[in-house]
Amino acid sequence: MLSKRVFFILVFALCTVCMRMQAQGVGENAVLFEAKTILNKNINLDSLKGQVVVLNFWFTACSPCIKEIYLLNRVAEKHKDKVHFFAISFDKNDAYLARVVRIREMQYQIIADRKDICTDYKIKLYPTNIVIDKKGKVVFSEFGFKEDIEEKLNKAIEMALKE
Repeated sequence: MLSKRVFFILVFALCTVCMRMQAQGVGENAVLFEAKTILNKNINLDSLKGQVVVLNFWFTACSPCIKEIYLLNRVAEKHKDKVHFFAISFDKNDAYLARVVRIREMQYQIIADRKDICTDYKIKLYPTNIVIDKKGKVVFSEFGFKEDIEEKLNKAIEMALKE
């Protein structure tokens, strides 16, 4: 049995590691990028300043990412006229990705084969969700599947829209 002291040292060490694994930090400027969606639409994050943007980092073999799609679809549908919602993956833009997008009826724009954007945003765990406000600042960043992600994203989006 672990002593209380050893237990608290392990918990502190785990918390320190988790803090270092955080994606792009809240309050930081969003990393600008240009990309094409799988439907060949050009995206330039710099041109979206003045608007709220949600970034979802995921990949097809990530079961928590797949589990989260239903909740993200509801968020994207709720804010479809007010928010730009992009799912960014390092998956290749191929038939399997297209099949996942179609079967899961993803209601947001998909950017594939962009490990560079994942790296720029310091993504180490999937899924990761980020909300960027109208000024281009990250106002929400969270990794890992959470049952309450829909509520958290809706709240962060509503706050970003008010600013």
